[in-house]
Amino acid sequence: MFTQVGITGISIRASGKSCGWFLKFNGAFKRLGDVQRTIKADDRTPSLLYTVADVKELANRVRDIMKAGQDPDPYIAERAKGALHEKAAATSDSIAAN
Repeated sequence: MFTQVGITGISIRASGKSCGWFLKFNGAFKRLGDVQRTIKADDRTPSLLYTVADVKELANRVRDIMKAGQDPDPYIAERAKGALHEKAAATSDSIAAN
């Protein structure tokens, strides 16, 4: 597991051939998505996690959902499919839509 100073609750966990970004919040761990290889910005798929900034943005939204007492899994699943925030929030019918 790797963590970065100044980014509370976000870590990278590697196991075998997979590597993912995780959020720990209020004692719960949520897998935010796969760590993506760095590629040119023009070639990136929206909503995938290429940079720490991408992860921080998603983690903040997931924290907001969890603070509201809702399950963030549907939102995370939609984001993993490539949906941007607005579509993922609407599809998952979560507090993130606000």
